[in-house]
Amino acid sequence: MTTLGQGALQVLQAVRATRAIGRSGWRQRRLLILCYHGLAIDDEHRWSPELYMTADHFRSRLRRLQEEACTVLPLDVAIRQLQEGCLPPRAVALTFDDGMYDFFRHAFPLLREFGFPATVYQTTFHCDFQRPIFEIALEYVLWRGRERTLAAWPEAGILTPVALNDAASRAGTVAAVVRHCAELGLDAGERDRLLAEGADRVGEEYGRLRTLRLLHLMTPGDIQEVRRAGVSIELHTHRHRTPMDETLFRREIAENRDWLRRNAGVEAPRHFCYPSGVYHAAFLPWLRAERVATATTCVPGLASRESEPLLLPRFVDTSATSESVFAGWLHGAGHLVRRAGGRAVSP
Repeated sequence: MTTLGQGALQVLQAVRATRAIGRSGWRQRRLLILCYHGLAIDDEHRWSPELYMTADHFRSRLRRLQEEACTVLPLDVAIRQLQEGCLPPRAVALTFDDGMYDFFRHAFPLLREFGFPATVYQTTFHCDFQRPIFEIALEYVLWRGRERTLAAWPEAGILTPVALNDAASRAGTVAAVVRHCAELGLDAGERDRLLAEGADRVGEEYGRLRTLRLLHLMTPGDIQEVRRAGVSIELHTHRHRTPMDETLFRREIAENRDWLRRNAGVEAPRHFCYPSGVYHAAFLPWLRAERVATATTCVPGLASRESEPLLLPRFVDTSATSESVFAGWLHGAGHLVRRAGGRAVSP
């Protein structure tokens, strides 16, 4: 949110207008879908604050949901009540992208403590291949070695030394390595061995990633446990990608669904989240052909009965989101401020 938008929310808070919006019939006809990615097991929140927050920070969010008298609903229930026009006051649905191990480690116990339902959009390839996810793990490893210079690494396509103290330089290095792996057709095992070598080159312990299960997905057993406790498991593609080819796109959905059925007992997942928030108009008929009922984006907003079910907005909550902005979105003021381009308006 822009500085102007944050300022508008703070003004609304100061004059108690935010809670008035939250009590309005306008807000009760709308659903806030919150999006989370990861809770830090170690220092991931310092590496990527736009994706990770600490467990204590997340606990404060759940407490705020209680304090603002929000009604936290399972996504499936929330969508049905939205369409039927019978949402309770300040309806919220909690969603988590990817299904990382840190959800099982930190988010799941906190959700049980507060008694809140949640949905996990589970990507599945790395559930079987229990290794750190290559691309994001390489980003993390290079960040950990940011005080160093990466020597030429021809096996990974890096032909000259690279200073790692700059975020753009690290991003370019990751992109070059990923491109090199694709050109060579390296499989997951070969990429993992390359990751271990890269970690060693910058003084990072690859074994630490494995021991702490940093940047790993949940195992089938983890998923079964959270599902038995009431967490909904839904679709996020098998390999966390959205090809522009219909056959390949639909295969991602079919393989994702089949894996969830065989390994987690999820018989008919029908809610979907676009990996990395990437969506295209062409995807909508393909999703309908795969019997997907809803799909969520990362476009901030409140969902209404008029929202396209396969392009539902969500508010992505991050470590950088202030308490006033978060509360503003719970009550609906954030949606109004964004719609007005930073100016506070009445519903």
